[in-house]
Amino acid sequence: MGEFFNSVLEFFRNVWKFVTYDFWVAILDSLEIFAIKAQILIIDIIYWLLSTLWDLVKDSVLSTSDFELLQSMFGGLPSDVLSFLSVFRFVEIFTIIMSAWVARFVIRLVLPGIG
Repeated sequence: MGEFFNSVLEFFRNVWKFVTYDFWVAILDSLEIFAIKAQILIIDIIYWLLSTLWDLVKDSVLSTSDFELLQSMFGGLPSDVLSFLSVFRFVEIFTIIMSAWVARFVIRLVLPGIG
């Protein structure tokens, strides 16, 4: 009869240990896994958003008539002005400034508190 009570007592000790400790450890482990998965999902969403926005901006800049207008304006410049602009590498400077503006726009779009 004593062995039966010991087994019942051991059962309730295990139930108590599960309720007071093991259950909460399992909950915390599940929350940790959920937090990691959520961070990975957020990174994937930001990567998708940046790649999609980059494609949209690139397509819109290259397909607009403004780009063709800009090319025709530079094509109409006299050779003296073009040589002056090429000495100071105006094309590279213009490209860097435009890239910086696009990067600033994307950073402000994704992370509104920065910039």
